[in-house]
Amino acid sequence: SGVAAGAMEGFVGVCTGVRGARQDVHARAAGIATGALRCGRGRRATLRYCESARADAGANVGAEGSSEGAKTATRERSKTENLLEQNIAFVQWLEDNDVYVKDAATWGRPAHSLVIATETTDDFEPSGRGLLARRSINQGDLLFEIPERIAMSKKKAQEAFGRDVITDGMDEFIAIALLLISERAKGQASFWKAYLDILPPDEELNALFRWKEDETALLAGSPTLVAAQSLRNKLFSEYELTTSSVTSARPDLFPTETFTLEAWEWAFAVLFSRCICFPSTQELALVPYADLLNHNAFCSTFFDSQEGGFLSDGREIVLYADRTYTQTEQVYVTYGQKSNAELLLLYGFVVERNPFDAVEISVSLGDVPVAGADDQRLYDRKVETLRSAGLKTTERFPLYQDRYPKELIEFLRFCCASADLLDADVDFGEFVSSANEEAVAQALIQACEDALAGYPNSVEDDDALLRDRSMYSLLTQNMKWAVKHRRSEKRILARTIANIERERKKPAYMFSGKAVGRGMAAGSTIGAMVGPGAAAPRSQAVGLSEGSKSGAGRNGSGNVSSGFSGKSKVASPADDSADNIASRAMKSFGRIFGGGGGGGK
Repeated sequence: SGVAAGAMEGFVGVCTGVRGARQDVHARAAGIATGALRCGRGRRATLRYCESARADAGANVGAEGSSEGAKTATRERSKTENLLEQNIAFVQWLEDNDVYVKDAATWGRPAHSLVIATETTDDFEPSGRGLLARRSINQGDLLFEIPERIAMSKKKAQEAFGRDVITDGMDEFIAIALLLISERAKGQASFWKAYLDILPPDEELNALFRWKEDETALLAGSPTLVAAQSLRNKLFSEYELTTSSVTSARPDLFPTETFTLEAWEWAFAVLFSRCICFPSTQELALVPYADLLNHNAFCSTFFDSQEGGFLSDGREIVLYADRTYTQTEQVYVTYGQKSNAELLLLYGFVVERNPFDAVEISVSLGDVPVAGADDQRLYDRKVETLRSAGLKTTERFPLYQDRYPKELIEFLRFCCASADLLDADVDFGEFVSSANEEAVAQALIQACEDALAGYPNSVEDDDALLRDRSMYSLLTQNMKWAVKHRRSEKRILARTIANIERERKKPAYMFSGKAVGRGMAAGSTIGAMVGPGAAAPRSQAVGLSEGSKSGAGRNGSGNVSSGFSGKSKVASPADDSADNIASRAMKSFGRIFGGGGGGGK
């Protein structure tokens, strides 16, 4: 019994121990589960907090972005409203000064055919203010008549400052620049206040000579870059000359704080891009309203000055449509047959499909090999012949998309000529021999290859950059123009090489016919220049259409001198390589380049 009772107690103890162990396990499991549950809750709470924090941060960023977007939209709206207010004030000023710009028909006269647009585009690039057709316009329609008395001209400068200050011999550009700076400084007191308000702001006058260094760096290898530096140097030289001889003598008319170098540069940026020369009078002027018209290379219409009608009180500036325009279509004028180098130098834009585009190359008598004494004597003979004709041993010529100037081929024929050809007194304006023509082809190819080697990147690099819209969008507007311009120059050089290679199989026809065009001043052929007693006028590359903005056709000589008034110091040797571009680009610009500025985007 005692044993049985002890065994029973032992069994009960074992069962109790097992039960306790189970309870302990359950308790531990419950504790683990509770801890895990609490941990999960804590995690979810943490996640909820993080998500809430992220949402708050996102909301803050979104709010900031929305705020910045709202500010940008407000700025753009304010800018647009300001432009519209300027347009309204300008149109009212025009009406007050007898310019017919009414938007509704009057008794016996239809509504004015044009309307000012605050922003226009050309080839998907911004081009500033412009004029649109308010209604359909027919070819030959009179677009406007503007009294000459509201234009800014040398006559107006003489009225403002006196003929003892603005003498008859002063260059027109300088006279108008002085008037422009003075009137801007007057503010509300200026008669031209409404007109001055619609001129592009200083930061939008982006002619190449005003570009920043990081923008001009994209034009490395381009002759246009040297032309810009040449123009910049000459502007500075003429500023110093005008300051010492004109403005400093009359501080009452020209306060030093007003007539600064910055103001001078601004004035010439306006003049180069907007000034007009009239074929009938050969006078220059800034013409309010007329200078809002943008350039189209395929347009042929131009401005002129004529006697006003029966009710007019003087001469008027007129413009006729050269083609039909539909309603809301932009109306254009020509700035002249300008290459992209000229457009970029003075206006700050290029035209991708420019039929007058060109690139300049340098060719030299020194590129012809000299192997021995006979070759040296022949070289010296050629140098003397060129010198006696007023020519240099190195000349620059333009290459066009579809032709080479006749003078370029004549110059190379002379440089590559043998002694026998010189003794025969041949005309280098015509084919002289197959060997000579082959030498000309090789020299021209080498000149083009040397020019291409001067660029740090290839046409393919430029094509890739223009195709990459994300990269292209990061460029400033000036950088975009630079890439397009340098690509155009390289394409012309490569196309010239390809054309010569294709045509050199028939030397007698290689540099004749369509491939060669008269590219310089009429009658100034090399063949005639190197003849006995021949004169040697400087040649120009492109003849400009008369009456275009910038006074195309004003001075056909194309002569290059050192300053606006002919009194500046001689330019440095580096400037000479750019003079051809500058002289064509500023053909009406008195004696500085023999060229002119004009019209403005």
